[in-house]
Amino acid sequence: MGLPRLRPLPGILLVVTVLAELGAVGLSWGLESAWDTLFNALFTLLTVGTGVLILSRHPRHAVGWLLCVLGLANALMADLPQGWGLRAAAEGWAGGPAGEWLGLWAFFLQTPVLVAILLLFPSGHLPDRRWSYVVWLSVAGTAIVATGWALDPDTGQYFVGGRNPYAVPGLPTDTLFRVGVTLVAVAMVAALVAAVNRFRRSSGVERQQMKWFALSSGFLVVALLPAGPLWTVTPLVHPLPVIALTVWPVAIGVAILRYRLYDVDLVISRAFTGAVLTVVLALVYVGSTLVIGEIAGGGSRSRCCTSVCSDAWTAGSVPSATLP
Repeated sequence: MGLPRLRPLPGILLVVTVLAELGAVGLSWGLESAWDTLFNALFTLLTVGTGVLILSRHPRHAVGWLLCVLGLANALMADLPQGWGLRAAAEGWAGGPAGEWLGLWAFFLQTPVLVAILLLFPSGHLPDRRWSYVVWLSVAGTAIVATGWALDPDTGQYFVGGRNPYAVPGLPTDTLFRVGVTLVAVAMVAALVAAVNRFRRSSGVERQQMKWFALSSGFLVVALLPAGPLWTVTPLVHPLPVIALTVWPVAIGVAILRYRLYDVDLVISRAFTGAVLTVVLALVYVGSTLVIGEIAGGGSRSRCCTSVCSDAWTAGSVPSATLP
């Protein structure tokens, strides 16, 4: 297998993404957690880089183009505006609230791309044309949920100034958000069903590709599920979404490029062992915290939990992150 040939357009997209992320890191540095800044950049660059590598071997592969679009959009519409908003607020520059506002809701636009990748992997073609309706459903849900989130007065807490300057009081933003999330969830579940069906019908090389995809997607789901409800409870869950999102495009690239494709069974075995160990450690952590709380007294149980999380945060073992 020879060296990959860098195609002109994907190469340009990669260069633009790198420049945008350098700008985003420079603007954000010191104004948010280093963990947030660096891993957002890493996810974006790995996503576009994987797409470029796929297109170097398969110039028309839809998943490769979608990964490039996903990373570039994240750089230009989320990371860079957020960095500008933070720096503008700190230095008194113009356009700070506009940058913060765009970075607040633009990440929702990734959802239809993620749904499309679920439907198109690994061949780059839909299982059936009727599945295109699932993509359009995710587009509609994303438009609704992004509108509800972007115009909600309550999102002012995520602005440096404490107020959303583009909020529309009186608009049923909560309803819009719930309806949008429901549509997106339905589309995501449908896309997962399509991926499961493709896996069940696959064999040979495609079966190995689907194993890589299932492993990374399963890790993504397991990481995202506890992150939402536990985000304000413990900083221990903060790194999970970023790590999972970083692993996902890499696994897609390995599967489509077929690099060490048949090592997936060993990876799955080790991942299962690691998952079991993680669950055991989590149970021990929760159990010991509850026991200490009982010993210290019922009234001090919550303070004990908070103290443990605070100690971990202060020690630097659990970097902070910010999500809306």
